Amino acid sequence: MTVNLDRLGQNLRLLQSLVGTRAVWPAIKANAYGHGAVIVARHLVDLGCETLCVAHASEAEALIRSGVTARFVLLSAGLYDPAD
Repeated sequence: MTVNLDRLGQNLRLLQSLVGTRAVWPAIKANAYGHGAVIVARHLVDLGCETLCVAHASEAEALIRSGVTARFVLLSAGLYDPAD
């Protein structure tokens, strides 16, 4: 599966124009829906996205390890141990 990064950018600009000054937080869970999470995440960060959504902490961890510099919002329930 391939992704057209130019169209991704066009879609992001369209969404941003609709929401005004509010932040857009793209969901890149499930390997960016099969398009390659690292490639898509890096492109979105280059386009100005500061926050990305993922389904699981392991997805955020993999993106961080690959050098993606963004904040991550976890869309699924996480385990929390107050003793940690």
